[in-house]
Amino acid sequence: MVTERGGGFTWAENSYFFRLTPWHNDPASDPVSEAIYLQDAETGEQWCATPGPIREDAPFTVRHGPGSSTFVQGYGGIVTHLTLGMAEDAPVKIALLRVTNRDDTP
Repeated sequence: MVTERGGGFTWAENSYFFRLTPWHNDPASDPVSEAIYLQDAETGEQWCATPGPIREDAPFTVRHGPGSSTFVQGYGGIVTHLTLGMAEDAPVKIALLRVTNRDDTP
C-alpha cells in the first residue's frame, strides 16, 4: 500500500495475519511505515525520498498509476525519483530510486 506521503505497509499473502511492516489504521494522520532515508555525508543532513516521515519545504510531485507510484523531489541540488510498485509476474515489491546530482559539488 502506498499513499501520497510514502510507503504504507507490506504483507505476505494475507494483510491481517502476515504483516511484514507496521500498519496504522489512521487515514487522517497517514503515518509512514516504510521510508528511504538519504543523508549528506559531509553535513549529516537527512531527508526522505517521499514526503514522509521527514517533511521538507521542497515540493514533491507524486503520481499514482496502475501498479506503481512515483515520488520526485529536488532538495539541495539532489533530485530523487522513487518508483514503488509490484512485479507483474511475481509477488515481489520493487523500489527503484534514481538519484541525480544537479549541483557543482560532488
